[in-house]
Amino acid sequence: MGIDPLGYLITPRLFAALIVFPILTVAFTLVGLAGGYLSGSALLGLDGGVYWSAVHSAIRPADVRECILKALIFGLITMAICCHSGFTTHRRTGVGGSRAVSASTTRAVVLASVATLAADYLITSFLV
Repeated sequence: MGIDPLGYLITPRLFAALIVFPILTVAFTLVGLAGGYLSGSALLGLDGGVYWSAVHSAIRPADVRECILKALIFGLITMAICCHSGFTTHRRTGVGGSRAVSASTTRAVVLASVATLAADYLITSFLV
């Protein structure tokens, strides 16, 4: 059919990761802040104003920028590794079928996790 498989299969996933990872990061951060508020006020009896004041004074704009930058980079790294691993499954393992898919998936998760930790260390060391 003349369709480039890299452009058709991988590029949309990379763009989706660049959009979704920061959105998920913001959503999970807000859920974490709400959970901290609920546990602090309901379980510990802390005044809600004190909690939000402490959150407001602890978070700087540079922290928010770093959080979003990390989410973008982690999304790019994760999707690039997973797409490469999935696209080259049969070539790398030499066998086909579900065994190759499971080995490729495990390898992709491990590599993406290690690469994310390494990228986190590098980004943090450069931004501090």
